[in-house]
Amino acid sequence: METHSYDDRDRCRDSEPGRIPGICRWGQSQQTVTLQIDGMTCGGCVKDVKAALAKVPGVSEVGLSTGKKWIVFPDYSDARASVTFDPQKTNVETLIRAVEAAGNPLSKYRALALDK
Repeated sequence: METHSYDDRDRCRDSEPGRIPGICRWGQSQQTVTLQIDGMTCGGCVKDVKAALAKVPGVSEVGLSTGKKWIVFPDYSDARASVTFDPQKTNVETLIRAVEAAGNPLSKYRALALDK
C-alpha cells in the first residue's frame, strides 16, 4: 500500500476532477476518507471507534486524531478518523454506520465525511 503525507492527500482532493468530498483515490483499489466524529469523550471512545472501523470488511488502515486543549489535554470534540478502504468491499456510508453503531447509552457517536 502506498503511503502519503497529509499534504499529498490534500493535493489529490483539490485536483481530482469529479471527486467525492472527503475521498481521495490511491490507485484503483484503495480510497481514503476523513470522518469527523462527534460524541467522543475519552480514550476509551477512541479505542471503540478505531476497533469498529477496523472490523469493517475492506478497511486496511485506520488513524484517529484529536485536537488539544491547553496544549496537553486531548480535545475529543475535534476528533477525526482517516480510513483507507477498498471501495469494492465497502463504502463511506458503511463506515459512518460502523462509527455510529460503536456508541453506547453514555456515548453516542456521529460521523460525517469531510471535504478537507
